[in-house]
Amino acid sequence: MKTVLFAVLLLAAACIPEKPKTAEIAFEKGNIEISRAAAAPLKINVELAQTDAQRERGLMYRTEMADDAGMLFDFKTPRRIGMWMANTAMSLDMFFIDSKGVIRQIAEYTVPFSRDVILSEGDMLGVLEMKAGSAQRFGISEGDIVRHAVFDVEK
Repeated sequence: MKTVLFAVLLLAAACIPEKPKTAEIAFEKGNIEISRAAAAPLKINVELAQTDAQRERGLMYRTEMADDAGMLFDFKTPRRIGMWMANTAMSLDMFFIDSKGVIRQIAEYTVPFSRDVILSEGDMLGVLEMKAGSAQRFGISEGDIVRHAVFDVEK
């Protein structure tokens, strides 16, 4: 009888879903300014993903974010960048930014939890992620300039 009870408890424990590994990762906070062609500059509060661990975690496991907030991924050297939405519950707009701070590509309304890779069309230095709809809501377009110390922006 003890063996059967142990087997039932073991089976029950195996059926409990594993909690996601969401150990906290600290992100430095900062601000960026987006110079838009069609409107006044826009200030956004960002968290900076600068290390491999920070870039790997990104906005995973989060369920909300302020409209005027985002995460800026700094890849340190220009390269083709692949992003995905695994473990990310919120739909996002992704802004792919070259080394001069110019937004070269925008992926709008990304699909939550998707493992499909969203690949940059050329070498980029960073990616800004904001809530889905931000590109339309704030009038952010390809060619706009992101001002932050990460980028070599001409004054």
